Amino acid sequence: MPISSSLDKFDELFEDNLSPEQYNRLQDDCYACDSRVGGYPYFVQNDYGFEENDFLLLQLDIDDTCGIMFGDSGNCTFSISKEDLRNRDFSKVVYDWQCC
Repeated sequence: MPISSSLDKFDELFEDNLSPEQYNRLQDDCYACDSRVGGYPYFVQNDYGFEENDFLLLQLDIDDTCGIMFGDSGNCTFSISKEDLRNRDFSKVVYDWQCC
């Protein structure tokens, strides 16, 4: 899964290093709001501080077929630090719920 264009880190990495056309094309290519396990989360509103040492456990996006809805077109994410995941310590899992 490529880096999500909704991450603050996306702008830090690419905004000043690409032409506006290249940046917009890459941003479109990396727009991914869907359910997933692993990879990078898609933030409907704001990046809550997902860091390089974090791991996305699960992201659930709206799915009309399954009757899943978060507000009006939102999603929820569960993430954990890679160290806690390595240690199988799920006591500090971060839950985030966002909608438009």
